[in-house]
Amino acid sequence: MDKVAQVLEASGGLSSEKAETLAIAITDVMAQNWGGSYIYFPKGNWNGNTLRFFQLAERDWAIYREFNGQNRQDVCDRHNISVQHLYRIIADCRRHIASMRALKTNQTPPVPPVNF
Repeated sequence: MDKVAQVLEASGGLSSEKAETLAIAITDVMAQNWGGSYIYFPKGNWNGNTLRFFQLAERDWAIYREFNGQNRQDVCDRHNISVQHLYRIIADCRRHIASMRALKTNQTPPVPPVNF
């Protein structure tokens, strides 16, 4: 609730009283709808209006651009990630690119794997 109130006050230009009232209402609705559930909020890119969950984090794209197939350990060290995580990021970026190409050509995009 405190984080929501901070955002409403800072970004929404609301008084602290209004921000707190709205934060209580928002967190109450969240608790009623999802209380006791495990919820995952993926990182995405904020475009000013909506959070695009289908987009990969900017860091992942930077890693994808840096990786050349021969600099695995250097990229991992620079971004403090494991080699396994590096390959997961590369695969995610490649899947995203394939999906975007498929959408442009009206083909069925590849189905992403389900991770449990």
